[in-house]
Amino acid sequence: MSNKGDRVNICIIGKTNVGKSSLINAIIGQNISIVSDHAGTTTDTVTKVFELVPVGPVTFHDTAGYDDRSDLGKLRIKATYRSMWRSDIVIVLLDERGANEFDQQFISEIKEKKIPYLIVQNKSDLQKLAPSLFDEEVLPVSTVNNFNIDTLKDKLIQRIGSIYEQRPTITEGLVAPNDIVLLSIPIDSSAPKGRLILPQVQVLRELLDINAVAICVQPSEIPMFLKKIDNQIDLVITDSQCIELINKIVPEPIKVTTFSVLLANYKGELQTMLRGLDRLAQLNAGDKVLIAEACSH
Repeated sequence: MSNKGDRVNICIIGKTNVGKSSLINAIIGQNISIVSDHAGTTTDTVTKVFELVPVGPVTFHDTAGYDDRSDLGKLRIKATYRSMWRSDIVIVLLDERGANEFDQQFISEIKEKKIPYLIVQNKSDLQKLAPSLFDEEVLPVSTVNNFNIDTLKDKLIQRIGSIYEQRPTITEGLVAPNDIVLLSIPIDSSAPKGRLILPQVQVLRELLDINAVAICVQPSEIPMFLKKIDNQIDLVITDSQCIELINKIVPEPIKVTTFSVLLANYKGELQTMLRGLDRLAQLNAGDKVLIAEACSH
């Protein structure tokens, strides 16, 4: 599967006024999305990052109702589709009216794209709850009295766990348990004060998760450290700005890579970048080159 990012994206879709914004507020326990009895309150997709214990950070996408067939509504539905196709999990939210042709259409498209989904029926606090018309589990909830909200969280956690199991690791194929990995982390004027940059933190955490030994040093300390341990290192990961220096310092057959290369591969972009490198050999005098800076920090 392609990697859509480190956070799991959860998109909530449904007709206007079924309580999509209220559901997000109930799940995260905060009034983030605007709630109103007036249909169409959510006009553009709203995102909210939330720490869903114990799986970690997720992003909820609160979308506009997909039954708005006005000219403006058609543009909002396109935005809903964009959020839905980028998501790892979709929550299809019904209300006391049950499902109609809009719900059936969207569920059919989600199935076709093979996106994991849950069907949830809100407003179960009302006395009359129409049948869902689906031959699969439909979870009744209420955002008024929080009925089954914890159950919904548990189901999301189960789905997210299976998604993480399918995703490759950042150091896929390079590191095994008990390997010793040297992280070359320069602390200079470009380093953020008091913290490490995100790729360094991600790699360090993953090495700990897979029971590898991670050792952090500055580039200038590497020769001394390699001498102390008699070059008993399986892999060196360094900042891109130091790669030429590190290649000269680290003896073969120790493997060397960079945080940027690992993250590019993890994000599914490495092959595109390698094709770009091949293209450099074909450049002629006077050719124009666009250089796009994409560093996250």
